[in-house]
Amino acid sequence: MEKRSTTMQLVRISEYIGEAISRKEAISFLSIDISKAFDKIYHTGLIYKLIKINISPKLIILLRNYLRYRSFTVRVNSDISTPRPIQASIAQGSNLGPTLFLLYMYDLPNRQEDPNFIICQFADDTALIQRFRDANLAIQKLQDKMPELEEWMAKWKMKVNTSKSKLLVIRKLKKNKRITNNLYLFDEIVPKVDKLNYLGVIYNSKFNWDDNVENSLRKAKAAVQRISTLLNPHNNLNIFRKRQLILMILRPILTYASPCWANINKTQMLRLSGYIHRILKRAINAPRYIRNVNLYKDPNAPMLPDFIDKCNLKFFLKHTENESILCKHLTYHRCIEDKKIKPLIATASKHSELYDKLFANFGLFMHSLNLPW
Repeated sequence: MEKRSTTMQLVRISEYIGEAISRKEAISFLSIDISKAFDKIYHTGLIYKLIKINISPKLIILLRNYLRYRSFTVRVNSDISTPRPIQASIAQGSNLGPTLFLLYMYDLPNRQEDPNFIICQFADDTALIQRFRDANLAIQKLQDKMPELEEWMAKWKMKVNTSKSKLLVIRKLKKNKRITNNLYLFDEIVPKVDKLNYLGVIYNSKFNWDDNVENSLRKAKAAVQRISTLLNPHNNLNIFRKRQLILMILRPILTYASPCWANINKTQMLRLSGYIHRILKRAINAPRYIRNVNLYKDPNAPMLPDFIDKCNLKFFLKHTENESILCKHLTYHRCIEDKKIKPLIATASKHSELYDKLFANFGLFMHSLNLPW
């Protein structure tokens, strides 16, 4: 969708969880695994929904022709079946695929009257988040919404893989209190987990980013392994090219969705930046006494903490003027006041005076919408 990204959705989730924690609430985070999501969309139902939301008739006819008149055959050894029409599914990998899937899922039951409940959707990744003062009650509140969800899934022929769905309970207080409630979906218990991967970012029960940092480092190490021949210190590749290659490949991996985990602590930041320093020194065969800051002078590139700050600043300055980020969930003023919680960018803000501009712009924007600030 236009002006939408995984980072925006993750920021929304992190802010929502951070606000709940600042209010000393518990969060039940349900990630739903829809089995063969794109293959379960039957064409008649999709056309019906397009008509229901008043899509142009000419566009509907065009989409109908795009979806229909497809066929498949089955081959077993040398025998091939006769062509059969495809009554359901959307072509995966197409540009229209995610958009048509979201249009099919647009009427997923969403109790907007409940301010403590949100649905998060990005393509076929769907999550339900409920917050409440007690962890068991948060699960119970989420359970109350399951019959409506199950009815919708059955009506529109969507199948949920309950065994692969996950329930994460996040809480900062009363950790010793046992969680006795279970969440049932289609009469099966949804497995409880201590960490959950949603859109490539790891959330855990403590709402810190240790697991996410570990996951980023694991991906970075796998990427380095694939280009190890080029990074060999005895390789004839130019030193500048080696540094450029490392920064181009590793930085996007280590900084993915950085606005949603901008409150990362110093130890976690040192782990990320330290890994790049080690790879750079090893690749260019630099002496151990070379300072890390000197590794970035020739390519004129910022060090990782500064690079993350600039990325975060650019993101928030761009989206504070965009209502689609759901400004009612943003809690920057609470982040600044509460040094122990800091749901989002409070930690990053102290690294640069440029964040003062961000907060000023955001305050003016909230005032223009007549929202509290």
